[in-house]
Amino acid sequence: QIKKFHLLPKVAVNGEDDRAFYKHLTPLDLKPKGPGKVSWNFEKFVISKGEPVARFEPKTEPDAKEVTDVIEAELAKD
Repeated sequence: QIKKFHLLPKVAVNGEDDRAFYKHLTPLDLKPKGPGKVSWNFEKFVISKGEPVARFEPKTEPDAKEVTDVIEAELAKD
């Protein structure tokens, strides 16, 4: 079975013009990165069933084991 993951277009994530979505995400203490402003546009958030579950630094590759482990754990909950 093929799972599809939604990616968002580039938008303002810090400052006056940031999207409400990021205003909600950035203060959360999501591991491994933790709370705070988005540092670069390749930062990654993993959302499962509408709930944020993880946040990764921009330098973390999308297919890094730490990212895929989180995704696989969330998929296993189905």
